[in-house]
Amino acid sequence: MEKSSQELALERVREMEEILQSQREELAAMQNALRIFADSQRAYRKLVKYYYSRNFTADNKRFDRGELSALSSAEVLTEDAVYDMMGERYELALDMLELATKLIRER
Repeated sequence: MEKSSQELALERVREMEEILQSQREELAAMQNALRIFADSQRAYRKLVKYYYSRNFTADNKRFDRGELSALSSAEVLTEDAVYDMMGERYELALDMLELATKLIRER
């Protein structure tokens, strides 16, 4: 049996209502994530400055000599950890730009 136009309209409106609610939740989550990410920029710049500093090199040598064995973790002293994270941030920024451009164009 075919659905009536009223039934089709009800289904359509219900589906669009679900999409609207979902989009509102996703926007709120994205706004929160962006705020947290933006708030972390000072700490990120501090980490990058450290990565390129003499202190990083000196700390790395101390770690290699076993002088920093009290640390439970020293991943930051591996050159790849910070460098790879910087690359991931770069790729994320590109993805955000592409998405922002798409969102603006589809408005």
